[in-house]
Amino acid sequence: MHDHRTVISHSMAVSGDITVDTHLIVEGAITAGKIDTKNHTVIIGQYSAVQADVHGSQILVLGQINGNIYASEKIDVRSTAVINGDLNAPLIKLEEKSRLNGRLNYTGA
Repeated sequence: MHDHRTVISHSMAVSGDITVDTHLIVEGAITAGKIDTKNHTVIIGQYSAVQADVHGSQILVLGQINGNIYASEKIDVRSTAVINGDLNAPLIKLEEKSRLNGRLNYTGA
C-alpha cells in the first residue's frame, strides 16, 4: 500500500482553505480559514507559518500556528512550536519550551 501525502514546501505560500485526503506536511506558509486532512496526519514543520484552524487525526507541531487545532487522536507539540489558539484532542503532549497562548480541551477518545 502506498503512503500518500501532500507536501507544502518551504518555497511555497498558500492562501485559501485546504482539504486533502492524505497526510499533510507543511514546511511553507499558509493563510486559510481551515486545513482539513479528513482524519489523516498533519505535520507542521519547524520553519512553517500557518494561519488557520487545523483538523486531522494526529497533529505534530514544530513551527508556528495562529489558529485552533482539532485532532481525533492526539496533538504533539514540540519545543520549537509557537501556538496562538486552542488545542482540542483526547491526548495532548506539550514539550518543555513550547509556547501556547490558548486552552487545552481534552475531548472524548
